[in-house]
Amino acid sequence: MSQAPAQHSFFAAARRRFFADFQGRIGVVGILILLVPAVAAPLLANGRPLLVFGKEGLRLPFLPFLFAPDSTEFLVEQFFNYVLLLLPLWLLIALIVRRQFPRRILCGAAALLLLLPFAAARPKLDKTDYRLAAAESGERAVFAPIPYGPFEIIAKPYQKPSREHWLGTDTNGMDMLTRLMYGGRVSLIIGFIVVVIEASLGILMGGISGYFGGWIDNIIMRIVDVFYCIPSMPVIIIIGAAMDAMRVDSWKRMMYLMLILGFLGWPSIARLVRGQILSLREQEFMLATEACGIKVWHRIFRHLIPNVIPQLIVTCTMGLGSTILTEATLSFLGLGVKYPFASWGNIINDVNNAYVMTNYLFIWIPAGVCLLLTVLGFNFVGDGLRDAFDPKMKR
Repeated sequence: MSQAPAQHSFFAAARRRFFADFQGRIGVVGILILLVPAVAAPLLANGRPLLVFGKEGLRLPFLPFLFAPDSTEFLVEQFFNYVLLLLPLWLLIALIVRRQFPRRILCGAAALLLLLPFAAARPKLDKTDYRLAAAESGERAVFAPIPYGPFEIIAKPYQKPSREHWLGTDTNGMDMLTRLMYGGRVSLIIGFIVVVIEASLGILMGGISGYFGGWIDNIIMRIVDVFYCIPSMPVIIIIGAAMDAMRVDSWKRMMYLMLILGFLGWPSIARLVRGQILSLREQEFMLATEACGIKVWHRIFRHLIPNVIPQLIVTCTMGLGSTILTEATLSFLGLGVKYPFASWGNIINDVNNAYVMTNYLFIWIPAGVCLLLTVLGFNFVGDGLRDAFDPKMKR
């Protein structure tokens, strides 16, 4: 007896259309070129040895510091290190367990168990020179391809690219390639968190406004209009200058920056969600949910919002690139992420005069290329997703 052909879901069909589109594939490749080095930065650029062969046997000195980085970027480092350890675990589970349900259970359990050592960890200040220690002890040590950490001052400022420093050194004598990889972590995490804040506020306010309508809709839309009237860049510049005057430390400054960007960016998503819900709430499936007595919040968040997800994914993906660019602009102006944090924007900030700009191109061009690839990559992915979710819009 022949089986009926399998019915592919909407998202499965959209995924096939997306990867069949050349523009979408190019965008994914561009993002991966930047994302993979950022996630794998401790394996590619690290002042600690990856392996040590000594009298005590084989040791992995860098592994404890994945859980407890000695960094002012503690939570950022922990997040990416968590992803770095979790992905191989999931891949191993996928290769061993073939059945879908047990595989999902094991992947979820692995994700939760891996959180425990990260939650218990605390920052460790470690100033050991492992290269010198390995030479003095006579132990055989295997270092990362770039044996420098992101905060190590290891050479004179503005050294040109060489075998020891592939992209030269910055104004403080730190390795530029190392700073670029770890700076990618900061720029990407800021972009993701800001978009999550925007989407959360936008979905909540837009969902309530679109479903209830009437005076509730009028009040929320007037709030949206007020936010649209706020000149975002001048406000952020004033707040950045105020934080400079109050000498806010780098970590709190980055947290405030993410909150401010997210709080100022939600109105566009709220309007999108409201417009979609206004067109959906009178359709037959919504009338059926009302007739069945389903609670209002379930109608909004289990029946209406899922129908808006394709448009939200496209909007958030394209907004991610612009958010990273905004952070880079503020950091370049000295109002965003501050030293010792590394971000692509404050790396370019090292170009503080025309002489440095013209004579030390390796200081600012690599970070500029990273920003260019990121914004283009996310824009290409956003365009590809738009065409995949709604083939009629494809040009």
